[in-house]
Amino acid sequence: MKQSQLARWLKCITVLVTALATAFFFYIIPGMGRDFGRSFPDLAYLFRSYVIWIWIAAVPCYLALGNLWKICCEIGRDRSFSRPVSRSLQSISWLALSDTVLCFVVSNVFFFSNRLHPGLLIACFFLEVGGLGVSLVAAVLSHWVEKGYALKTDNDLTI
Repeated sequence: MKQSQLARWLKCITVLVTALATAFFFYIIPGMGRDFGRSFPDLAYLFRSYVIWIWIAAVPCYLALGNLWKICCEIGRDRSFSRPVSRSLQSISWLALSDTVLCFVVSNVFFFSNRLHPGLLIACFFLEVGGLGVSLVAAVLSHWVEKGYALKTDNDLTI
C-alpha cells in the first residue's frame, strides 16, 4: 500500500470516528439520559450534570482527532518519522491522560456526593483504564517516532 493510499484510508477512518463520536456525544448519550430520567423520575435531576460532564470530556477527544488528522497528512507526505508526528502523538498522549484524570475526578465527586450510579462507577473505571492505555501507547509511539526520526536524520547526513 502506498503512502498516499494509506493516508487516504486513515483520513476516512478519522472522519468516520469523528462522525460516530459526534453521534455518541450529542445524540445517543443525551437520548439515553432523557429515557433514564423518564424511567426514574427521582434521578432526573442528574441528567444535566452528567451531560455537561460528557460534553466537557468530549473536547479532548476532538482535539486528539485533530492531531490524528495532522498525522494522516504527514503520512500522506511520506514523513511518517518526523517531529510533527512525534509532537502530535505526544499531544494525543497528554489529551488522553487529561481526559482520564477528568473522568477520575468527576466520578469521585459524583461518588462522594451520592450522585453516581454503581453501573456508571464501573463504566468510569473501564474508561479510566482505557484512557491510561491510550495515553501510554501514544507516548511510546511518540518516543519511537522520535527515535526513528533521529536515525533517519543520521542516515540522511551519512550519504
